[in-house]
Parts: sequence; C-alpha cells; structure tokens
Amino acid sequence: MAQPFSSILGKLTFENYGLLRGQLIDSAIFSADFLEVVTAIHNKAITEPTLCPLYARLCEDLCNNLPPYPPKEQSAKAMTFRNTLWNTCRNACYVRDIRNGELKLRFLGNIRFVGELLKFQVISESVVLDVIKDLLAIEKDSCPIDDIEAVCHLFYTIGKHIEPTTCHRTQKYDGYFLRLENLSTNPHLAQRAPKVQYMVLYILSLRSNNWIPTWEKNEGYGYYSSDHITKMEHKLEKFETVVEEKVTMETNLGKLETENAKMKELILKKDSRGIEMLMRCMELKSEASEIAKRKKYCQIALVFSWLFFAFVMYKY
Repeated sequence: MAQPFSSILGKLTFENYGLLRGQLIDSAIFSADFLEVVTAIHNKAITEPTLCPLYARLCEDLCNNLPPYPPKEQSAKAMTFRNTLWNTCRNACYVRDIRNGELKLRFLGNIRFVGELLKFQVISESVVLDVIKDLLAIEKDSCPIDDIEAVCHLFYTIGKHIEPTTCHRTQKYDGYFLRLENLSTNPHLAQRAPKVQYMVLYILSLRSNNWIPTWEKNEGYGYYSSDHITKMEHKLEKFETVVEEKVTMETNLGKLETENAKMKELILKKDSRGIEMLMRCMELKSEASEIAKRKKYCQIALVFSWLFFAFVMYKY
C-alpha cells in the first residue's frame, strides 16, 4: 500500500475529516490493491472502537468514489471495495478466542465496525442478520459467552436501524430476541458471566423501550426538552453555588475552631501563671507574718532584758 494513505489515515479525526477526505480518496485510487487499503482501515477501526463511525463514513465515501479493480484472472469478477471490505469483516467475525484478551477486543471492535458500516449502508442488512444468526447459534443448544456479548454490542449499535416494519421480517427478527430471552434465564450464563447476562437483559429492555436508553427519557414527562435542560442546568449551577458556599463556611468554621483552641491554650497558660503568682504571694505573706512575729518577740525580750539590768543595778 502507498505510504501516503497510511500516514494520512493516522491523522484522521472527526474535526479534520472534511480536509483529509479528498486526499484519502486520491491516495486509495493510486493504491496497488483494495485489500491493502481495506486492511489498513479495518485495523484502525477494530483497535479504536470509538472512531468506528468515522472509519465507516470513510468507507462509504470510498465505496462511492473508487472504481472496481480489474480481476486477476479472466474468469473472475471485478473486485470492488465494498466486497473486499465485507469479506475482511466477515472473516474477522470468526477469529476470536475468549482466553486471549487482545483477540477478544479486536473481535468486539470488528463487531462494532460492522454495525457502523450497516448504519452508513456500506453493507446490507441481510448479511448482518446472518452474522447475528451465526453468533447466537439458534440451531444449537448452547452459545459461547463471547458471542452473546458480541451480539449485545451489535444490537446496541444497530438495533433501532434494523427494527423490522413488515410481519415477515418481524417473525424472523423476534426469533433472535426469543433466543436472547432464553439465554438471559440460563443459570450457566448467570454463574459464569453475570456481566453478559446483565447486557442481555439491558438489550431486551432497550428494545421494549423502542431502542431509547432509559437515561434519555424523563419518566412522566416524556423526553427532556431544551427548556427543561436549561432549567436543570440553572438548578445545577445554584446547587454548585450552595455547595461552594457550604464548603467555604466549613473552611471558615474550621479556622475559627483552630483559633478558639489556640485562645483556650493561651488562657490556660495565663491562668496557670496567675495561680503560680498567687501561690507565691501567699508564701511571701506567710513569711512576712512570721518575720513580724519574730520581731515582736525580740522587742519583748529586749524590754525584759533592760528591766532585769535596771533591777540588778538598783539592788547592788
């Protein structure tokens, strides 16, 4: 494959698709083989499932603009981009191993890519329904768990696009969901893969709700209108404001509690110092009273000493 196509494909995003679309078509036209172009797109799509709608749109443009390649043999038919793409996707539907995580992710990515190709009408509805029939193994008693998971991903992608409108198609289509209902009550599935069982139940409820997710519907009031969404946004802004104010109040309260604790510590320190000073004053007061008593006793003793001395002098 020509290098420019792979280099341009690596830069492709939803935003720059309009700018790179013409370059990709021109590069694919001058490519040596459809298969190399298809392989490059397919590998990108199954490894980047979120970009599957983008690569499916690219495939739609390539189908409408690329001429068929001449056959390699005279008896063979001309190769078209659409047929080559579908053969690649169909072969990938049967290359899977639940024990290998990387292969399982590529398998699920391929299933989603098939669904996106159907939405862009790159492949027909009949071939996709055949894939669903093979994955569900309707004619068999058991069904591999990874195949059930793949069918759930596929129905989630294309369910509302292939919902039948005629009685003949409805009977065939209902058979697939009857198979899913039987699988949802299978105890083996509930024990080994409860996540897959939940996916099956969700797909069944999604179909009963006309393929409208429950989170897109407002019970009792129909769908959310733009006015209702605007009101909800205003309420959310007010709620966020209240939350911010509450956080600010809690922060300030925490600061006040910290300052209060510091003040209590200072008061306790001051009280302890005051108690120490009071005790010291009481000690000094007691010492002063003791000194005063001793002084009084000394004065009395001195008086008696003078009286005794005067008596002795008078006697002799």
